[in-house]
Amino acid sequence: MNELIDPPALANLVGILTETAPGVRSERTAAAAAGLGDLNLRARTDLVAGALAADLRESSGGTEFTTAARSFRAALSVSGPRLDQATLTLPGELRFAFEIANTGTQDVRLAVDYLVHYRKANGTVHGRTEFLLETV
Repeated sequence: MNELIDPPALANLVGILTETAPGVRSERTAAAAAGLGDLNLRARTDLVAGALAADLRESSGGTEFTTAARSFRAALSVSGPRLDQATLTLPGELRFAFEIANTGTQDVRLAVDYLVHYRKANGTVHGRTEFLLETV
């Protein structure tokens, strides 16, 4: 799964930023490729997210974030999730469905995961660790 965030993926990210949000300087994001090495996917995500956040903060006083974010969100269309019931009694089963469509002009790789929130007996709400659903 480390190939989801590898030097070619970062080069693609920098290219997209340059094209869609020219006010964003992406030096730190581009340089992050050299630091990926043997990092696992979580560490790669943290490294790239930190570099990207720093680049966005320093670009036009942070005002370019909206432009950059819009360009990435525009390439995916997500519908759902749809649940087959509003409340789940344990033990039990909950079915859900969703659709993700690539509306962009290039093929993309996605890692689809989800987080389960649940209410404990004392009434507090917690989130269960993300589950990897699919890599496509």
